[in-house]
Amino acid sequence: MSNQTEQLQSAMKEAMRRLAGSVCVVSTGNGVSKHAMSATAVTSLSMDPPSLLVCVNRAVPFHEAMSGGEQFCINILNAEQTDLSAACGGKLQGDERFSVGQWGASADGVPYLEDGLASLLCDTDSSTTAPTRFSLAR
Repeated sequence: MSNQTEQLQSAMKEAMRRLAGSVCVVSTGNGVSKHAMSATAVTSLSMDPPSLLVCVNRAVPFHEAMSGGEQFCINILNAEQTDLSAACGGKLQGDERFSVGQWGASADGVPYLEDGLASLLCDTDSSTTAPTRFSLAR
């Protein structure tokens, strides 16, 4: 990697740390296993049809859980849920992440937050593999 590329990556990381956005926890499960990760790379894509874009780094274990095209939930956190963000951001692992917050499960076993600002149950419409994985949800 060239020095110019490294400088550009460093500058972009620094700028993106300053970009304000909602913190979400993306969760998935099938009634047997469940997974969750903190994410800021979530955005509204379209209202017709209602669509969201979620970006998941291929290097994190959650990527494999999402690779099966299962349903998932985008849980938008409130300002008091920093402990949950930290837990799902790496402080806790596996099922321990669900020991923080008030969790319920959909009829299909997808975990969702009962006490967040909003929880959006999603179906994977399509995904594209790039340096990060992009999933289009409806």
